[in-house]
Amino acid sequence: MICLIRNNIANCEQNPLVFVILTHVTDEKTASLWKKTHDSVREFYPTDPIVVIDDNSTIAPNAAGLKNVTVIRSEYPGAGELLPYIYFLKHQWADRMVFLHDSMYMVRPFSKEEVAPLVKFHWHFSDHQWDGETPIEELLAKLKGFEEEGLIAFKRSEKWDGCFGVASLIHIDVLKDLKTRYGFPGRLKKSVNMRLHRMALERVFAILVTKAGYFEGQKTSNFGSIHEFPYAFHREVSEQDLQSISSKYSGAIIKTWHGR
Repeated sequence: MICLIRNNIANCEQNPLVFVILTHVTDEKTASLWKKTHDSVREFYPTDPIVVIDDNSTIAPNAAGLKNVTVIRSEYPGAGELLPYIYFLKHQWADRMVFLHDSMYMVRPFSKEEVAPLVKFHWHFSDHQWDGETPIEELLAKLKGFEEEGLIAFKRSEKWDGCFGVASLIHIDVLKDLKTRYGFPGRLKKSVNMRLHRMALERVFAILVTKAGYFEGQKTSNFGSIHEFPYAFHREVSEQDLQSISSKYSGAIIKTWHGR
């Protein structure tokens, strides 16, 4: 929050955006990932707050010398993609949060149309073939009013797109609404602690925002299907390949994959 002091009266204005980078550092190589994400954000957003959330790293992120950057060491090891929502709701640093993994890099600023919606996934997936491999219903059953809201029936209808990586651009009012309606994310903070849970969370989060009516027939993501992203799910992509993606890809964010 920005506060200007005039005539001894503080006039505070909420930052329009906060960029939240989720990281899990295991060695010197992966230690550089979140910094690359940070640098890419700063190229287009030089003054907006950046928050780095450390999920159980073996090497703590060091933000010394970086301006307007906060590092949070999570107290919920393994909760992964749930953490940005937990801490955004707790601290409310801005009107909207841009949640980025430490393997996502900005290549242009967001357009006004991309920032305007209350919530948009960065990428979506429409196939449901892997839903049964994850404990979606187990997590849904932990939410407030899951029976009255018909969350499991809605899940089984498959009338929703998954949110890849649970990564989104979301207004704080949406998160407040999800807390009131479903107790999200608080009711899940002790239940998400392994990869299968985080995969389920890609679906659970998508089910909640869709069921709550935030899309109303409009597209769910700003940058389309993750399966159409160049080199999707390839762990070895050269710098030349990345440059090629940057020159041809129209989205604001590039995603890379790294085995950890």
